[in-house]
Amino acid sequence: MRILSALAAAAALAGCAAAPTPGAEPHAGRPLSIPDFQGGGENWTISIRPTHSEEYDARLAWSDGSGQSRFTLTDNGRPADAPSNLVLLSGETPVNGRPQPVVVEIRREACTVKSGRTYMHSVHVYAEGLPAGVSPMSGCGLMAVRLQD
Repeated sequence: MRILSALAAAAALAGCAAAPTPGAEPHAGRPLSIPDFQGGGENWTISIRPTHSEEYDARLAWSDGSGQSRFTLTDNGRPADAPSNLVLLSGETPVNGRPQPVVVEIRREACTVKSGRTYMHSVHVYAEGLPAGVSPMSGCGLMAVRLQD
């Protein structure tokens, strides 16, 4: 498999967004163009990998890895008023043995970290039930498109 640059991923992502809102356009069974995503910010990371046409496996770690959660995110289509640079995924993450809502927002836009390095995407994670001060999480990330040879 080849991995294309984040710039090519951004081009592939153009026009593709998702959100858990009524009135969303369904994907009608076609594969999604949202590729693997790795992101994070100060003291947290998220990894998202597509599994099915509308689902993604996600791993969220916070507090420098002392808190972790694995869960499934769903792409429910594109709201009519969503900007083309926005991807919204939603799901539930187990917190203290109970499912809690989580929303991941990825935007195709320049994002610079404290070290001065610039990434092609910003990421925001909103998760209920996490320890005080953990959510919301904001940071930067990279996408990759995998192609079959």
